[in-house]
Amino acid sequence: MAVPIEEAMSALSTFSLEYFSFVEYSDVSAYRLSLSEDTKALNQLNSLIREGKEMESVLYTYRSCVKALPQLPDSMKQNQADLYLETYQVLDLEMSRLREIQRWQASASSKLAADMQRSMLKLLDVLVQLDHLKNAKASIPNDFSWYKRTFTQVSIQWQDIDSMREELDDLQIFLSTRWAILLNLHVEMFRVNNVEDILQVLIVFAVESLELDFALLFPERHVLLRVLPVLVVLATSSEKDSESLYKRVKINRLINVFKNDPVIPAFPDLHLSPAAILKELSMYFPKFSAQTRLLTLPAPHELPPREAQEYPRHYLIVNHIGAIRAEHDDFTIRFALSLNQLVLLKSMDGADIEWCKEVKGIMYDMVVEGFQLLSRWIARIWEQCAWKFSRPCKDPVLTESLEAAASFSDYEKVVRYNYSAEERKALVELVSYIKSVGSMMQRCDTLAADALWETIHSEVQEFVQNTLATMLKTSFRKKKDLSRILSDMRTLSADWMANTSKPESELQTLQHGSEESKRSFFYSRPVAPTAAQIHCLQFLIYEVVSGGNMRKPGGLFGNSGSEIPANDLKQLESFFYKLSFFLHILDYTVTVATLTDLGFLWFREFYLESSRVIQVSGVSFVLPIAASDIGEDDALFGYGWRPTLILLEAVPRSGVLVLIFPIECSLPWMLVDYVIESQNAGLLESVLIPFDIYNDSAQHALVVLKQRFLYDEIEAEVDNCFDIFVLKLCEMIFTHYKSWAASELLDPSFLFALDNGEKFSVQPKRFTALLKMTRVKLLGRTINLRSLIAERMNKVFRDNIEFLFDRFESQDLCAVVELEKLLGILQLAHQLLSRDLSIDSFGLMLNEMQENVSLVSYSSRLASQIWTEMQNDFLPNYILCNTTQRFVRSSKVSVLPVQKPSVPYAKPSFYCGTQDLNSAHQSFARLHSGFFGIPHMFAIVRLLGSRSLPWLIRALLDHISNKITTLEPMITGLQEALPKSIGLLPFDGGVIATLISASCSLLK
Repeated sequence: MAVPIEEAMSALSTFSLEYFSFVEYSDVSAYRLSLSEDTKALNQLNSLIREGKEMESVLYTYRSCVKALPQLPDSMKQNQADLYLETYQVLDLEMSRLREIQRWQASASSKLAADMQRSMLKLLDVLVQLDHLKNAKASIPNDFSWYKRTFTQVSIQWQDIDSMREELDDLQIFLSTRWAILLNLHVEMFRVNNVEDILQVLIVFAVESLELDFALLFPERHVLLRVLPVLVVLATSSEKDSESLYKRVKINRLINVFKNDPVIPAFPDLHLSPAAILKELSMYFPKFSAQTRLLTLPAPHELPPREAQEYPRHYLIVNHIGAIRAEHDDFTIRFALSLNQLVLLKSMDGADIEWCKEVKGIMYDMVVEGFQLLSRWIARIWEQCAWKFSRPCKDPVLTESLEAAASFSDYEKVVRYNYSAEERKALVELVSYIKSVGSMMQRCDTLAADALWETIHSEVQEFVQNTLATMLKTSFRKKKDLSRILSDMRTLSADWMANTSKPESELQTLQHGSEESKRSFFYSRPVAPTAAQIHCLQFLIYEVVSGGNMRKPGGLFGNSGSEIPANDLKQLESFFYKLSFFLHILDYTVTVATLTDLGFLWFREFYLESSRVIQVSGVSFVLPIAASDIGEDDALFGYGWRPTLILLEAVPRSGVLVLIFPIECSLPWMLVDYVIESQNAGLLESVLIPFDIYNDSAQHALVVLKQRFLYDEIEAEVDNCFDIFVLKLCEMIFTHYKSWAASELLDPSFLFALDNGEKFSVQPKRFTALLKMTRVKLLGRTINLRSLIAERMNKVFRDNIEFLFDRFESQDLCAVVELEKLLGILQLAHQLLSRDLSIDSFGLMLNEMQENVSLVSYSSRLASQIWTEMQNDFLPNYILCNTTQRFVRSSKVSVLPVQKPSVPYAKPSFYCGTQDLNSAHQSFARLHSGFFGIPHMFAIVRLLGSRSLPWLIRALLDHISNKITTLEPMITGLQEALPKSIGLLPFDGGVIATLISASCSLLK
């Protein structure tokens, strides 16, 4: 049942997936510092970035409207004008969004050019990604062409349309020109003086940050990788000599950065290549075309074979999973230990101050390390996906189910057939590590908050109260401008109230000290600085290093021309990067959400419009619109699996459905399916983890992309996938317990006599945790998995009993021993499963299948079948062998052979679980298949029990009585016809002896 969208948004997860916590600087004005203009500029920057992210969402989720537009038949051509008008009104809404993007990029480029600095890298990244999306989306120019055509038709009767035509022409130029946003930025940027030096500073900063791995979170690193090639192109296309750039940063360093990351994630299913960007932009920037060393870098598809084999070692997770596993185990142990120490500290009164500080410092270090681990791990998933998208599978390995397919979509080649079994296993394992560590860190948020805030407070106060005080007395004593900035830093963030709470005894002790007494002493308090304070501290540090001039060449920490002593510069640099870490730790919930969001693994908007359309019918598909929009005449319904999603533009008015993506192309489902199909015991408890990807993608669709139709598609796919998951999981559980039971019931002497008896043993699997799950969170719903499994298991056990009875009814009475054995295996499997799962009793299910639940019914399906076999086959066709005391089938062929149904087919799980166990038990069953004897009689007695056995005996006695009654007149007549000398014949001689004796008597 669908959940209302408002409830889904609030219940999808315990935190929001907002990737950027935009900062308001309203509290800075209270300090009365000269930062009003700077904070105003930063607010404008944040506003532009926020708007840019919304523009990205519009472009990324844009889908063609033209494909869904109806085509008028010839009989309705007179309504063509009305159709044009309605089409124009539909497309005009979409084109208005594109006009808004055009206007926004112009204002953003002007702002970026007017105030270039390090903090503008995020805005530059937004512009680059918008340009890349505009270039990649083929549906946008197609829709615009149709829009322009309809505008021409509907504007004939309009007046004053010159301005509209001019606006339309501008939009056409914007959409048709590749890298139009970047070209506009280039024009705006070089209207500013000295912009080349600023670009070079940003390039140096980006290269150093990438080389020294300064970025704490993976999005920061990817931002630097995306903007660096653009910055290089802009810096080398200026009027100045481009060689000045290579004096600040060697070209080999740039080449190494680009070679180390030939593929950069941009969007879930789109990637960027620095080499491809450089080559394409060289056509638009003539000065840059002279940079031959940069232009000879190979794009991902141009890599030589040797390099193409080396890069997978870096990109593929399977090559790093061993180290990641060790990191995970080590971190979880140490994090739990530090958390336990923190809990112990909170439970104690009057603990030693130094020990308290140490425990909280360790907790802070563990949180930073956890963020770094999560960032590295999720970055590996992003980068592996980008690598897979850049290197699609060329020759998919066909299976029997795929041989009928003539071709494969591009998305199948980059996802479905591009991941080997080992790669899927490694990905499932890594996703599990990310989710488990993220959940562990999220649960301790409130517990660790005070410790984190106190540690940050201590770090900030130590720097501003002591380190800056020392600098003011020594290095900056005669530099009034810089001293003023340092004083502003102290005014902005110093907590002087923390110094007043120290006991008098400690203060008196400190007065006798020499150097220590000159330092400020304070108590750490759980009062962390605000994000605005941290941003302003970074801004002021940057201003100090750049000498108060933001446009001074080389205004970074590596500025050799700075008058600041090297030791002070190093301290400023260290604190500057610590402040970056503080921002993420203070924004703890959002940081954890960002580092555990794997929703990008589901999205495929780019491939949705690039995939070819293929007509199909009668197969299961993932097609993106509501199923209610499909007519009754559409093929696809009424078959095994229902369609989950139907793409709007792929449903023409003719009513023919078309294939977009099979369900097997969905990467989250691929991971779930791999865990089930591989039956890897180590991954079994992680089988639900990939479903959390759907939670992330749904949250991303609603909160970030703000597109309801994407959520509807995810919801439809989840409904289908979870149904299939429960079906496959129950089949897996049933097979395991059935195999376990069959293995337990094997004769020990049989196993002892075999050399390979271990193949009949069943390895234990940890289903207990799954069978106890009663609250699975999925798209705002709470699913009782235990109840679903129990419901399905009740049905599977009943189906198995039904199959065993059908199988027995298709054989003769000698198969009753096999039936008892198989029912015994099934009953033991039920007993083993009942330890962990509450299901119906086996006796109740058996009676239901035997139709023997009435209190006044003493017959049953099994008893009736046994009696029918005795009556129709056993009694007429079997004779007793005195030697073996067994009933065997007579050699005389019956005149009327007994008609039986064919033996039904079923999976091995309905027999003994596996093929090997089936073979072993069937070999025992064959020993009792050629006769009817004591084992069969005991089997009948045990199967029928005290309730139906009297009925069977009564039916046999009645049958024999009827036969005797029928034969009695014949025997009496025979006795009267025989001579009186022939008396009662001896029975102990057997049939032949009796016949000879009677013949001899007649001859006399």
